[in-house]
Amino acid sequence: MEEKDYVSYLESQVKFLEERVRSLRAGRRILMNLLQAQEQEKRVSLSRLDREKKQLARKNRLYAREVLERSLQIRKLERSLWEWQQDGTKRRSSGSPPSDARGRDSS
Repeated sequence: MEEKDYVSYLESQVKFLEERVRSLRAGRRILMNLLQAQEQEKRVSLSRLDREKKQLARKNRLYAREVLERSLQIRKLERSLWEWQQDGTKRRSSGSPPSDARGRDSS
């Protein structure tokens, strides 16, 4: 009878261990599926971030170009103003009355 009990015990242990292996396999499948889903999500996020990065770089280039153009326009206007002021100074020093005084002399 003792040998029968031992065999029965071993059979129950085998069944327990087989059930445990099935459970571990199911858990492994679940973990692998979660890992694959996470990897897919990571690829999608990286792709989105890469597109956003390229878009921001493009907008930054356009903004820098606009700032440069405005800066050049300001310098051009400043140069024109300076030249206009220099022309006015030359006229005044050559004996010509200032433009606002001309109106007063003719009255």
